[in-house]
Amino acid sequence: LAFGAAAASPDTPVVLFTGDGSFGYYLSEYEAASRQGFQFVAIVGNNAAWGLEQNLQSGLYGDEYVIASTLSSVRYSDAVRALGGHGEYVDSLSELPAALERALQSGLPSCIEIPIAPVPSALTQAVIARGGEV
Repeated sequence: LAFGAAAASPDTPVVLFTGDGSFGYYLSEYEAASRQGFQFVAIVGNNAAWGLEQNLQSGLYGDEYVIASTLSSVRYSDAVRALGGHGEYVDSLSELPAALERALQSGLPSCIEIPIAPVPSALTQAVIARGGEV
């Protein structure tokens, strides 16, 4: 999505907010974007989980039924650098503005990775409260 937005409007800064689970699908696009000269920034909240699934499994069935939703500890920012992009890992929200500025100034497809807590969203909490009814 970010790659397409950058291709459609190369002079407009493109920033994508995503989680680590979905971000894993985008890695190959960094090589293509780098090779073709497109810039965008993905800010990746990393909780090492398919958060929605993990929180629903735990909330509806208990922690003993959390399966196939915990991810490895991967440094996506390192992977992006290996694919020709700009990658940074920040430890706190206070570091994010400066990292975003560096990413935008890099001229490269970029990833800023930040650890986040594995807490359910308000929507996930509501689904759990309704016993799984959407």
